[in-house]
Amino acid sequence: MPGWRPWFTHDALERIPLRGLLAAVVALLLFAAVALVAAPPAGALPPGTPSKATAQSELNALTVRTEESMTGYSRDLFPHWIDQGSNCDTREVVLKRDADSVTVGSDCYPTSGRWYSYYDGAIWSQASDLSSAMKTIP
Repeated sequence: MPGWRPWFTHDALERIPLRGLLAAVVALLLFAAVALVAAPPAGALPPGTPSKATAQSELNALTVRTEESMTGYSRDLFPHWIDQGSNCDTREVVLKRDADSVTVGSDCYPTSGRWYSYYDGAIWSQASDLSSAMKTIP
């Protein structure tokens, strides 16, 4: 074929910034490797959760006192369900964090999910069932 020339010629090689392309590919591969190694494992178990035996031992060591007067106590002094952003309060963030397959409504409240207690093996499927476990003891 007279006049035919392959598209991949020496002149074409000189116009492609191979060093820049190679550096970008190496940087991308390094970033991907670091992201895979540094990423924490996914799971609903909060970090630092003790074993059932440890939790039971610590619970057994608590001193249970008789109920006293609540005079002077005001829940407003303990703003533990503060806004966490995205229309979610602390309780809703914890419920989402600790659930398997959680679904939340537009108000951030969990509408469905599965919560497993690592302490006693109990399983809940309604977020409202967890309200007693989320209370603060004065």
